[in-house]
Amino acid sequence: MTISTLSKVIRLSLTLRVICWLGIIALPLMEAAVWLNADWLKETDAFADLGLSYADLSLLRRVGALAISMVPVLILIYGLWRLVLLFSAYAAGRIFDTETAGHLKAFSICVLLNAIVEIMSTTALTAYLTFDRPEGERMVSVTVSDQEFGVLLMGGLLLVVAWVLGEGAKLADENRQFV
Repeated sequence: MTISTLSKVIRLSLTLRVICWLGIIALPLMEAAVWLNADWLKETDAFADLGLSYADLSLLRRVGALAISMVPVLILIYGLWRLVLLFSAYAAGRIFDTETAGHLKAFSICVLLNAIVEIMSTTALTAYLTFDRPEGERMVSVTVSDQEFGVLLMGGLLLVVAWVLGEGAKLADENRQFV
């Protein structure tokens, strides 16, 4: 890798590391704001499909919904943390080694898990929000969108790239030992 390319990688890695930190901080705050901000909930039809209104959601019910919806967010936060470590390694000039491959692999697994858990948490959320309804009015909704499909493909792609990078890093390490 040329010095020019390495300096670009370092600069971009430092920027992306900051963006990941912002995501780590902002994601849980935004999720909490959605569920705990009464004014926002009152003004949306977010629950119209479930036949719910804001008045149906006590603070305790909203906190429970927040707990359910935080599960995929926490997986994503861990993935962002692994990206912080990856970009820190890149910024330090450690580009092609098993450590960086491990961080990329962990992030890709988080992406895959996030997509799967997002589907499960949405299903759990609909059941939770309608569990106290009379029999026949309770709901369980399973939704899979093209977004989850795309995220699964991206996670799979990143996992393969991480495996290839890891194997390449092992070979490079072996070659360095021969010299």
